[in-house]
Amino acid sequence: MNKNKNKKFRSLTFSVAVAFLSLSATVLIIANTLQIYFNICTQRDLIAGRQKLIAQEAADTVKGYILEKSEFLKTAVKVGKLINTDKSEQKLVMEKILGFNQAFRQVVLLNSKQQQILRQSRLSNLLSGQLTEQIKKRGEEILPEVLQGKTYISPVYFDSITSEPLIIMGVPVKDSLGNFQMIVLSEINLKFMWDIVNPIKAGENGRAYVVDSQGALIAFGDIGRVLKRENLLHLKEVAKFVSDSCAYNEGKIKMSKGIMDTCVATTHAHLGTPNWAVMVETPIYEAYAPILSSLNLAAITMFSCFGFSIVASHYLSKRITRPIIHLRDAAEKIGQGQMNTKIEHESFDEIGQLAEGFNQMVEDLQKTTVSRDALIKEVHERKNAEQSLEQTAEKLEQANQELKNFVYIASHDLREPLRKITAFGQLLEKSLGNKLEGDDAENLKFMVDGADRMSQMINGLLTYSRVNTQSQPFQTVDLNKTVKELQKFELSVVLEEKNAWIEIPSPLPCIEGDPVHIRQLIQNLIANGIKYQKKDSVPEITISSKPAADNMVRIEVSDNGIGIVPEYQNAIFTMFKRLHTRSEYEGTGIGLSVCKRIVERHGGHIGVESIPGKGSTFWFTVPRAKELIIAEIS
Repeated sequence: MNKNKNKKFRSLTFSVAVAFLSLSATVLIIANTLQIYFNICTQRDLIAGRQKLIAQEAADTVKGYILEKSEFLKTAVKVGKLINTDKSEQKLVMEKILGFNQAFRQVVLLNSKQQQILRQSRLSNLLSGQLTEQIKKRGEEILPEVLQGKTYISPVYFDSITSEPLIIMGVPVKDSLGNFQMIVLSEINLKFMWDIVNPIKAGENGRAYVVDSQGALIAFGDIGRVLKRENLLHLKEVAKFVSDSCAYNEGKIKMSKGIMDTCVATTHAHLGTPNWAVMVETPIYEAYAPILSSLNLAAITMFSCFGFSIVASHYLSKRITRPIIHLRDAAEKIGQGQMNTKIEHESFDEIGQLAEGFNQMVEDLQKTTVSRDALIKEVHERKNAEQSLEQTAEKLEQANQELKNFVYIASHDLREPLRKITAFGQLLEKSLGNKLEGDDAENLKFMVDGADRMSQMINGLLTYSRVNTQSQPFQTVDLNKTVKELQKFELSVVLEEKNAWIEIPSPLPCIEGDPVHIRQLIQNLIANGIKYQKKDSVPEITISSKPAADNMVRIEVSDNGIGIVPEYQNAIFTMFKRLHTRSEYEGTGIGLSVCKRIVERHGGHIGVESIPGKGSTFWFTVPRAKELIIAEIS
């Protein structure tokens, strides 16, 4: 038995150690995971930013190369004499253009009708015909550009023999008044751009290359691939540029297959004009080298901390369980009846307080015993209380059933005699006519009126009871539609008789509720506003809404009636409470009680604000429609 207890004790020590170790490991894993995540995000942003900067610098270099050729052509046209001069002078200007840079292969001078005036070429006549074909092909593009004073740059095309990439650059020739006269077109060989792109490096082993708007490779360190007229649309970054070359490149690093069929981190920079892009690729192992280093460092740190946590957990578990051992031994002695046992303790923490509590308990056990009879009596009293509670619940259920039976009796057995009294009273009035005089006629009238009032009161009680017994599931209710239907049907006669009108300053919201009860609630409040009016007054009813707390909405029904004095503003919602005689205003005193019960069933509140002689504003709160709440949250 002692061996088993020793095993349990060891298990407690082990459990405490495991708990500390688990907690430490969890904290270490979460902390290191967050650190690794943020390091990866930071390093990835740094890599993307560096690579984007390289791509942008390369794009600026390539664009500068093209702009240099454009500015030279514009300067040569302005300085050279091409207008009102003979062909020898024009030929001399065009030869100077060719001599400026080997990238210019051919120069053509066209008149305003795009007819060739003069051509100068480094090529033989047999090889220079491709430019003529391109000019014919691009004729509709060239003239509109140069007429606007812009520099025309054609799409890239390849030499039919050498496969070198070429473009056509055109600038307008204007006279001293700025009128357009001619066009100077130059065919530029892009192979001289390769010397600019080839030195561009992204890290140690990264590379850069240039593609046009169709995805064709036009500049790369491996010249042979350019001369093969290779198209790189199969690369994701190139395809992205080609599909939407005007889209903003957010500069995020992307992993994909590169130009050398290896996994790379890639990005691009768009030149704008011409419509090319510089692609920059860095091998994944090189791009993510800093991230891998940080991962290795994080792993070493985590394992070191984990080892320290093991040692600390073992030490703490021993320190915590040692005082508990003494408590256990003392508790065993007390359990064996050694009531004079005292627990010795040296600590002044919670365990020390627990030891003092044990000692105090032993002293109390020595002085006091628990009476078995008192315990049995307490159990018996509790059983009696439970039985009483069950009987109360049964009585409540019986009372509810009796209430339902009362509703049934009131709706059938009570109303049937009243119908007969009313019917026979009306028949007596018709048959006797003016035969009755004095008290007899007045008594007959009192009988008919009393039956009518009794019938109205029963109907009111039935309506009050049906708020809970004949309710419908809540659904979305459009208050605007409800008010319009009340004006058209239930309230149409009284509105016409009283010349009353209803104003809704702004559309009412949709709510969540029982459509029948909400309709009855609004009908009662509007009818009250029309009924309680000064003589010869035109009833004016205003219905408005405003937001309320806890996803509720406050509906206000205001009138210009007689108003309610402050001391009766709470009492009017009590059953059968009337502030006026029946000769002044008809009614049973049940309508506002029904309104209050309907509002409370919907989890809301109802009240009134009134100034005597100026009118009243009845307000109530009901839940907003669920779809409106969901729409606001989303």
